[in-house]
Amino acid sequence: MTPAQLELRDRFSEGLACYRSLRWDESRRAFEAALAIVPNDGPSAVFINRLWIRPLKTVMAPGALSRSKALASEQKPDET
Repeated sequence: MTPAQLELRDRFSEGLACYRSLRWDESRRAFEAALAIVPNDGPSAVFINRLWIRPLKTVMAPGALSRSKALASEQKPDET
């Protein structure tokens, strides 16, 4: 492996470990570093895209949490 390939591997591995640990900012920085080494690295680009999309998936509608708690408190345990 070339020195660039070794560095790419290290940055991608770091990014993946951070991603799996939910350390989003660190993960993004590592994948960006990987792309700085090899700009057309597909796997790093995929994770960068996931990191940009992830916040969009986690946005909750206003009041959803309070409605969810209210519904949960209305449920009664099964009586057996």
